[in-house]
Amino acid sequence: MSDGMLLALIQNAALLLAMALLYDLLTLGPRRGPATKEHVVTGLALGLIGVAVMMAAHPLAEGIVFDTRSILLGVSGLFFGALPTSIAMAMAAAYRIFSGGEGMWMGLAVIFSSGLIGIAWRHLSRKEVDSLSWAELLAFGFVVHLVMLLCTALLPGPATWSTLRVITLPVLLVYPLGTAVLGILMAQRLHRKRTLAALVDSERRFKQIVEHSTQLHYAHTSEHVLTYVSPQCRHFLGCDPGEAMVRWTEFVTDHPVNALGFEATQRAIESGEPQPTYELQLETKDGRVIWVEVHEAPVVEGGRTVAIVGALADITERKRAEEVIRTSEAKYRRLHESMRDAFVSVDMSGRIREFNRSYQQMMGYEATELLELTYPDLTPEKWHAIEARIVEEQILPRGYSDLYEKEYRRKDGTVFPVELRTSLVTDHLGRPESMWAVVRDLTERKRAEARGRWLSSILEQSLNEITVFDGETHRFTYANRGATANLGYTLEELSGLTPADLYLEPGEDVFMEHIARLGDEEAETVRFEATVRRRDGSTYPALLSILRSTDEEGTKFVTVALDLTEQRRMEDQLRQAQKMESIGRLAGGVAHDFNNMLNIIAIYAELALRRLGPGDATRKDIEEIQKAAQRSANLTKQLLAFARKQSAMPRVLNLNDTLADMGKMLARLMGEDIAFEFEPGAGLWPVRVDPVQVDQILANLAVNARDAIEGPGRVTLETANVTVSQDGPGHDRVPPPGEWVRLTFGDSGRGMDEETLAHIFEPFFSTKESLGTGLGLATVYGIVSQNGGHIQVDSETERGTTFRIYLPRWTGGPDEPPETKAATAPRGTETVLVVEDEAGVLALTERILKSHGYNVMTALSPGDALLLAERFEGTIHLLLTDVVMPVMGGVDLSRKLTEARPGLKTLFMSGYPLDSSARRGDLSEGTHFLQKPFSIDGLLEAVRSALD
Repeated sequence: MSDGMLLALIQNAALLLAMALLYDLLTLGPRRGPATKEHVVTGLALGLIGVAVMMAAHPLAEGIVFDTRSILLGVSGLFFGALPTSIAMAMAAAYRIFSGGEGMWMGLAVIFSSGLIGIAWRHLSRKEVDSLSWAELLAFGFVVHLVMLLCTALLPGPATWSTLRVITLPVLLVYPLGTAVLGILMAQRLHRKRTLAALVDSERRFKQIVEHSTQLHYAHTSEHVLTYVSPQCRHFLGCDPGEAMVRWTEFVTDHPVNALGFEATQRAIESGEPQPTYELQLETKDGRVIWVEVHEAPVVEGGRTVAIVGALADITERKRAEEVIRTSEAKYRRLHESMRDAFVSVDMSGRIREFNRSYQQMMGYEATELLELTYPDLTPEKWHAIEARIVEEQILPRGYSDLYEKEYRRKDGTVFPVELRTSLVTDHLGRPESMWAVVRDLTERKRAEARGRWLSSILEQSLNEITVFDGETHRFTYANRGATANLGYTLEELSGLTPADLYLEPGEDVFMEHIARLGDEEAETVRFEATVRRRDGSTYPALLSILRSTDEEGTKFVTVALDLTEQRRMEDQLRQAQKMESIGRLAGGVAHDFNNMLNIIAIYAELALRRLGPGDATRKDIEEIQKAAQRSANLTKQLLAFARKQSAMPRVLNLNDTLADMGKMLARLMGEDIAFEFEPGAGLWPVRVDPVQVDQILANLAVNARDAIEGPGRVTLETANVTVSQDGPGHDRVPPPGEWVRLTFGDSGRGMDEETLAHIFEPFFSTKESLGTGLGLATVYGIVSQNGGHIQVDSETERGTTFRIYLPRWTGGPDEPPETKAATAPRGTETVLVVEDEAGVLALTERILKSHGYNVMTALSPGDALLLAERFEGTIHLLLTDVVMPVMGGVDLSRKLTEARPGLKTLFMSGYPLDSSARRGDLSEGTHFLQKPFSIDGLLEAVRSALD
């Protein structure tokens, strides 16, 4: 690039900056005329700048010049639009034609292409031109000047290539950059123009809002001096804005509320935070007193409050209305508050106008809330229905209405009944103005009526006999259904009777003495037992409760008779059950002690047998002793089962085997004059049940059969397999479909009627009066149900009774066989502490354990065991203790010793089974347990198992 070209570019750049200055002058000021006129003036100015640019051009050849009119016209089209740019293009084209030369056509092409590209780019761009980026403006400049280079094709042939060699580099490098720089300057000025215009428009709109607002807007300094007030101050303060530029406190009265307002403003100044709305009382310059509501906020700059801005709302009329309400309330308060009934007044639109405290309390609203409600808000009844009532009941002509009932709705939504008497208030022309209503809450009255109906229903439905007889005539005047049903009299029949006709004992004289006691004020009710006679002559014991009642009809005596027949029967059954429970506890205690004795007998017999050879003459005698001990052990199990201390231990068994063993005992139980026959079924399926429970079932059935047979009789016991199919009989006593083992027990006794059959399985139901507990068949039913079975009973009077018990067939495998005992009894060397309150069992246990290598310490009581363990310095490996002992049980002993010796293991032993012992001592599942009576091998294996 030559020095001439550089100088021309500098001159052209200065002219382009003049274009930016021109843009500021034309756009930053307010518009002074129509838009078209401004566009024409702008176009002329741009055209003059374009002519100046061409006049300062650098000549490249004859008629060919180098200038920046492409930048000028391109940016002009982009920022000024079509009309100004068209005028500028026309003026530049005219000058270029005037200049002439062989480059004229190229110059004209550059002029029009640059301007048109700028105009097209402006319209095709999707964003405002003031937001165009550097890259977009640089791309725009490159396009404009690429087209400019293409326009060199309009030069004569030799001049095209010579011109391209000279201008290509600056046109592609400098001109796009110049276009972008000028575009950025123009965009910044356009953005500033729009920002200023928006600010001016915002200020204008804010000023319009403030000046036309019904509120007074103001600003004051932190010293409370007003710096601005809106024109509304003429209404609020009675002066022009200029006269109000004083401390705002000069306008306040001496009302106490103003001090609170000053404090709120001061807090806003000091904290820089807005304060809640507050009220002020002001005195204007023309002498008026007004009330205003103040909304203000602090202006904070640099962390300091520099001003307070706010607005005042005139609430004078609202204050007057509130004063009118207060005056009206004071006027009518004495009248309203003296009324016990609620009072309310509503206008003809249904809006509530007045009410008293009773009405407010009844409805549950605040006073201000009620004034915002309408009458239909308080009642489910629609207002048009109320208006219809006014017309239908002719309230208007008569001025009042008859009493009527309706429902009201409280604030909490509850609906309650009320009684109303309404009055219509008219104006001087007789037109309805408002409606007054006196309202009475009927909740308590309705509740009392409902309570009366409820009590009457209870009296009628009560199973107790409730009667009322007159205090003078003693004739019955009332009887509930329970009385008439139980006594057999109708109410009309009872009205001719007196208490002496019904209550036989304690006699009429004593009865009247009880009645006379009710004359004493302290005696509200008398109670005594009596014998009551029914209409059919039968009698029953009853507890009578009599109270005295006096009303307008005179003195009445209310009698409640409680039939004691069932209670007496239950008391007898309870006494019998208590007897049986006592016998059961005795049997359990006897069985427990007997177990200890059997343990000693069995083990000594076992020791004796071990010392005798196979051919010893006394061996058979000792074996008989051992068998007797085992049979005695089985007897203790039956005693424990009777005492309900034997747990259910189901086993897979064949009922034929179990019943065959039980047959002899049943025969002895029923006596010699009752024949017993057992017919076992062939191929009987196995069942899984506790054999002791089977014994309980048969024992109870046998006792019932013995009591039902008078003189000689017969009892049969049969077993059989039974399959019930889906197509079987649909009787409700037949078990569901499946395979069952049936046990049939029949007797030739007196049998039972249908009424008795319906109750035989109920606990405490007995036909033996004081001889039975009523628990036998209930126990049978419970055992059968516990094992998943069913029971069926057939009986007729004088035809005997047959029980059919169905137990489900066991389809699983047999019980696991007991573990094979080791050929040699297990031995050990550990230390074992044995605690047993039975000296014989203790000594025997010590002997067995010592003979098998153990170090044994013994104690007859838990206290001795604790003392012994405390003094022993070595390791105690195992505690072998009885569960049930005086003072302290075995579980508590184990807990105390384990706390002192954490590694100590425990083996519990008891004559009771594990679950019964657990209930006595809280044994957990998995506890090592040895059942008494035990064998020598059983003891040694249990000790070894607990230690290992």
